Amino acid sequence: MLFTLNLSHPITYRPQEHHAGEIFTLEKGSEFTFCCRYRYEDVFLTLEKKWCGFRSPYTQKEKEMVEGGLTPPQRDGYTLSIPEGKYSLLQIPAPEDEKEILRQARTLPVSKSEGDLYIRFFKENDFESVMQIFLPL
Repeated sequence: MLFTLNLSHPITYRPQEHHAGEIFTLEKGSEFTFCCRYRYEDVFLTLEKKWCGFRSPYTQKEKEMVEGGLTPPQRDGYTLSIPEGKYSLLQIPAPEDEKEILRQARTLPVSKSEGDLYIRFFKENDFESVMQIFLPL
């Protein structure tokens, strides 16, 4: 399903390499994100990974801050981010195969022939993980 999202503060990550299927093995509340350069050439879409970042689960104190509408303090070493801004957001169950990422990215309504997008994998609980694709508007 496609949504419009206004991200009011950046989501930050520390540099660390991951692959799509790894989300199923991580601790609940963990996430990682790929920043990719997309390019359409005729009808073909290509994605080139620029960086990958990891975010460990929120601490209890950070959870309380978020639930209270506050932004937790910046974590040391978390130098990468999905910037604040307005996005088209596609959310689906996390695929085990990175080929599925490209297939899903093709469904997004892009207005430019190239740009950056963010692919976020989030472990919601012991049995569910999601993939979100953030396309800047």
